[in-house]
Amino acid sequence: MIMKTFMSKALGAFSFFTKPLFALIVLSSLFTMPIQAAKVEIEWLNSEKYQDIAHSATSQDEFQREVFETLQDKLSSLASGLPEEQVLRVKVYDLDLAGVVIENEGEKRREVTSEEYPKIKFTYKLVSQNFEGEQLISENIVKAGGTLLKKVDFLDESQGLEQTFLNYEQQMLEEWFDFTFLPRDWS
Repeated sequence: MIMKTFMSKALGAFSFFTKPLFALIVLSSLFTMPIQAAKVEIEWLNSEKYQDIAHSATSQDEFQREVFETLQDKLSSLASGLPEEQVLRVKVYDLDLAGVVIENEGEKRREVTSEEYPKIKFTYKLVSQNFEGEQLISENIVKAGGTLLKKVDFLDESQGLEQTFLNYEQQMLEEWFDFTFLPRDWS
């Protein structure tokens, strides 16, 4: 009887610790499973020399990381509609965010004016990858090019746009992506 009571308490304690642990293992495995193959690869070349990627309220490193992640997420979202075997590779050579950072009484803020429009200079390559099992056999270039995107009329076209972080730059990339990769009806 004593052994039975001891075993039931021991198993109860074991169950108390293992159920949350098991749940944690299952949940963490969900986050490590690839949901979709990488569609976009971006190289930010010599980012310390970009025209304007200055911060206004956070540390420069934190701001730069947030800028890169936001633009990467935007391109990834756009590329999610591409065929599964295609990957978009982008090399960014320069970035000039909309507006300019000004300092007034010790506070920095980004002031957006029509003279300080967003620009981004990059090359791109859309490749189609052929696999045999998990091994990459070949890549074929579907489309490639280089561009200096600039959106001079960004303030005129931004009426009704939701004001989000880098919304001018994101809109500019979306227009480029749609024009470059989506089929058009010329009739």
